[in-house]
Amino acid sequence: MKTIGKLSAMFGILLGFVLSVEATQPSDMVNDIVAQLRQSNAKGLSKYFAPSVDLEILSNEKTSSKADAESVLNSFFSKNRPESVKIVHRIDSKPDYKVLVLAMTANGKSFRTSISLKNNGNGFLITEVSIDEGN
Repeated sequence: MKTIGKLSAMFGILLGFVLSVEATQPSDMVNDIVAQLRQSNAKGLSKYFAPSVDLEILSNEKTSSKADAESVLNSFFSKNRPESVKIVHRIDSKPDYKVLVLAMTANGKSFRTSISLKNNGNGFLITEVSIDEGN
């Protein structure tokens, strides 16, 4: 009976470790990115920005610094506060590159949003953000 108790305790510890490691994986980052978009939180989103971010916001394209990209998104969110954000497609088959395609609604309009992330060796960072009106 003591052996079963020890095995149960060891299993519990192992399960806790696996869950804590999994909680820090990129899927948590993706969930946080979506949450930041839902909250119109450009500052929270910017913590995932690479030093240089390619932006295409409503057909305006530019390469921006991290701070400028945050400002551009703040401007977008001030006019288009998201009502819903849903993951439409997620590409994460390559170990160093991920793409999220999101459907976002704001002020009765639909927006197709895509976010590209690259692994810089220390983790994934957002390198591209595109927001286009329509599906």
